[in-house]
Amino acid sequence: MHYLLIVVGTVVGLFGLVALALRIHLFTHSVLVDGRVVDLLEESLPGAKPLSTVKVEYRLVVAFKTADGAEHRVKSTSTFLLKPTLGECCPVRYAPNYPEYACIATFRNFWLIPASVVVVGVAICTLGLFGTNTGSH
Repeated sequence: MHYLLIVVGTVVGLFGLVALALRIHLFTHSVLVDGRVVDLLEESLPGAKPLSTVKVEYRLVVAFKTADGAEHRVKSTSTFLLKPTLGECCPVRYAPNYPEYACIATFRNFWLIPASVVVVGVAICTLGLFGTNTGSH
């Protein structure tokens, strides 16, 4: 069982490292602009019961303009439990030649999510390496 945890932890950790490397590359080769929240996409929380008060979370849609004045939109990769305000200012990073691959550049969205994946991968791997053996050999 501990070998499985090591493999899963390594895969998850590597996935997080690749995501972080892509963020670092975008950070160093991108333009930072101010965007505006133009839409909120409502999503039901997993496990919400159909007949009870449905809990929702919100995914931002942010519009921003590139240096040439063209407007683009980007959807957040993370969700919010509290309803954000339409028109709210939001930082966006985009590669000058590829604005369609822009990313909302809040700390949570840009750095925290990929870093958290790395931490989870390391934790799973550590559990596999140093966790207690409950099975027989």
